Amino acid sequence: MTGDADHNAESVMIGSDLDLESDVLSVSHHGSATATSYDFLQQVIPEFAVISCGQDNQYGHPDRDTMDKLESMEIDVYRTDRQGTIIAVSPEFGISTSKLRRFDTG
Repeated sequence: MTGDADHNAESVMIGSDLDLESDVLSVSHHGSATATSYDFLQQVIPEFAVISCGQDNQYGHPDRDTMDKLESMEIDVYRTDRQGTIIAVSPEFGISTSKLRRFDTG
């Protein structure tokens, strides 16, 4: 869970002794251009990414550059503006697309 971490905060996390690997990445700051660097993605190595953003939001989130990075690393992306509420279930043996569920809000 990255919250509103930007490139600077990601650099601090990369430089720490933290194990950043994760199956699911909650993309920071709604997928804005100020976060989700290649260096950070290469440390986390997520299989899935979840972006929380409103449909047709005034900020244009998620940013095209962020989406391009995720796509180039072949990370499956789930977006609340397109798929509604997203629930990731972590069973005993990991997360798979069959375990990621979406619930339409409309």
